[in-house]
Amino acid sequence: MLNRSILIAALVMSVSGSLAFGQSARPVQDDRYCNLSGFEKPLRQTILIVDEHNIFPEAPGAIREENTAWRRFVSQFLDADDASIETRLQARERLTVVVASSDGGGTTTLFSGCVPFFSAEERANIRSSSGWRGSMDQFFGSGPVADASAHATRLRAQFAARMAIATQSATPMDSRLPDASLADSALINSLSRGAFFNLVDGVPRIILFSDLSRFDEFSGASAPSRTDAIERAGRTGLNLNRAELHIVGTRGASNAQAVRRYLQAFFLQVQADLRSINPQGSLPQFEMPPHQVQFFIGRIRYPTGTHPMRMRLAVDANGTAANSWVSVQTDAERSTPFSGVMTCRDDRQCSFVGDRVFAQVWGNRDGDPVFESWMPFAGLREFEFEIDGSVLEGRASDSLVDLQGVSDNALSFQLNKSEGGAF
Repeated sequence: MLNRSILIAALVMSVSGSLAFGQSARPVQDDRYCNLSGFEKPLRQTILIVDEHNIFPEAPGAIREENTAWRRFVSQFLDADDASIETRLQARERLTVVVASSDGGGTTTLFSGCVPFFSAEERANIRSSSGWRGSMDQFFGSGPVADASAHATRLRAQFAARMAIATQSATPMDSRLPDASLADSALINSLSRGAFFNLVDGVPRIILFSDLSRFDEFSGASAPSRTDAIERAGRTGLNLNRAELHIVGTRGASNAQAVRRYLQAFFLQVQADLRSINPQGSLPQFEMPPHQVQFFIGRIRYPTGTHPMRMRLAVDANGTAANSWVSVQTDAERSTPFSGVMTCRDDRQCSFVGDRVFAQVWGNRDGDPVFESWMPFAGLREFEFEIDGSVLEGRASDSLVDLQGVSDNALSFQLNKSEGGAF
């Protein structure tokens, strides 16, 4: 059996030499399989961002070896015939593919829509519910599953053509901004100017294809401090809207641990939770998708008074937090991801217990805990709450911290469920 990456590469090569003059550079938009009657809509969306630093200009009909890695990486998210597609996407999950311009000018969308496929469980249900007709459809290659596969083949051809246009219209090498610091880079400037996803389409998961080790911060024996990362990121104006973030394509470095700490702090400040850093050609080990998402709003009591608080509570099928966030508005709104496990006694009453990290994500995760006034929740590690119907009550605390001016040595909060919200 031929390697699927070879088949994908062949498809890209066959299309790139046959582009018609004036072929549209508009994104490939395909929503046909996003909303199917009788099938659940996923709660997550995935955004693939390709740093144009990785895209080298091509003439029509020419293929540059330097473009192979990013093409192969992106294409595997649209290969519905690959049996492992469910490890990357859910059926009917919105996928958006964008390029972040290397001149700092913004982002260009290559694809937006849903890859046509059914999950293994759904395929089995379709066959069993169809009876003898399902067996006939499978034999003759017809029916809903075969239709989806045929649609996916056409979609891959359209997307291959769009990738070819992206290389032929890529920013000329002499017009690209030079690599300096991450905060001042064309990549961050372009992402700050781009509007490449909408929270109504689901809880965001971003996969960034970029070699971030090229920036000045990582050229020395040690990366700058986490507080420096937070300060620099705060000047960029970038807001990734509380996304789960994976980076692919970053080369290893002698100071890899320091680089990871710096990037965690940098992206945390712009509202993204960095979950993994992966070399080129390697897929992240993705976590389970959210099975339930709820939104809550209310207030939290600090020693200085009460402040507005918002929460996105997303849990997977096992009750484990999956890209959950909480934000508090004091002098400015700061968002913090949280992890832990929720257990429910029934469909109204649930308890959540955090992982004893919570606001320490703002500190040095690998050393002793630090508690500073600038940190959200002052760096407190304990985070727990109870849900009774539409009311959520909880507290943040820490056995190492004596909180003055509040009862029970804790920051207590009460929130109410917000129906139809997005956060």
